[in-house]
Amino acid sequence: MKGPVKYKFPNSKIAAQTLATGELALSYLFLGEELGEKERFISIISDLYFGKKTAPEQRLISTFFAQNGEVSAAAGFALSSSMFDPKKICVLNDIEKVTIKGDQILVADMVRDLPDSTLLILLSV
Repeated sequence: MKGPVKYKFPNSKIAAQTLATGELALSYLFLGEELGEKERFISIISDLYFGKKTAPEQRLISTFFAQNGEVSAAAGFALSSSMFDPKKICVLNDIEKVTIKGDQILVADMVRDLPDSTLLILLSV
């Protein structure tokens, strides 16, 4: 990241400091109503994960919405491996809307069994 960035929220500052080290975790959980902050961190994570030189259209990032019943599609995407796409990011929005037991189990499976080639980002209000 270039120069000091001012963050409105204390947790954003902590997350930025952590990401500034260049080390990534396999999964992230972003809470809060500030969508712009979440999108900024997804962009930072994407740059770190794929490399800044990788064009956006060459990055395999899929976004799913739990409120639209897309939890099983997100799990299928996150947990599958591909010879052609060695790295991918799965973004699951509105995880607070996951109320069906089967979907809750799928989210737990995604977090627990995530392949090394996949990075998971969970978003909640």
